[in-house]
Amino acid sequence: MSSNLELIVLAVAGFAAGFINAAAGAGSLLTLPALIFTGLDANAANATNRIAVLFQSAAAALTFHRKGQRMNRVFWWMALLPMVTAGAGAYCATLVTAEFMQGTIAVAMFVFLGLSLLPKPKKDEPPDEAHVSYRPSMLLGVSAIGFYAGFLQAGVGVLMLLYFGWAHGIDLVRANLIKVVHIGALTIVALAIFFWDQTGVDLERGLVLAVSTTLGAVVGAHEAVKRGESYIRVILIAAVSAAALKLLWDLVYA
Repeated sequence: MSSNLELIVLAVAGFAAGFINAAAGAGSLLTLPALIFTGLDANAANATNRIAVLFQSAAAALTFHRKGQRMNRVFWWMALLPMVTAGAGAYCATLVTAEFMQGTIAVAMFVFLGLSLLPKPKKDEPPDEAHVSYRPSMLLGVSAIGFYAGFLQAGVGVLMLLYFGWAHGIDLVRANLIKVVHIGALTIVALAIFFWDQTGVDLERGLVLAVSTTLGAVVGAHEAVKRGESYIRVILIAAVSAAALKLLWDLVYA
């Protein structure tokens, strides 16, 4: 049973993470350390964190829908690909050590930081979503992202925004909607794998995070739609920078 202080820490971290995830990504870089602070090991924290991710993704997607944001049908079908690869990634996560996971996060987040600082390519016209969705590179991309999301989750929101927004030129508000829908779908599969493997999913901690991150996600999605693409870009860079600095601190002082 968790103490009141531990639950308060999780709630605060969860709200902040939900807001960041809905507006950009990398919120798990807050919730994973918070879960470990309450006594979970890295593998259990990685599994338990998915409960909150599932709830906040659903809340953010619903908020985008209520704000008038719609996703092309082909992106719904495309979500099946990362669901499959996320299952494989989650299974691999049950086989590796916590140290290996931390090293993976560190390398990935520093790569994300460098990519997020690059200017978005300018296009004369916005791309047609139906046309973009059929590019083979996009299908391969979402499959690879799905594997990573199943394996670790941390930073996957940032990776999806960079991929859809920077690599394929999709408006970041629309890319944000695609992100939360895809993450929600693949998290169902990943969480099922962790329950099947009995990786140490802590329901009490997970539900506290689920409530707090959901509240944060609703606020974050509202602000993302209200303020637009430039706001998301600022939050995106700030979130990746903070996550990268924290990982550097952990690696130096571990």
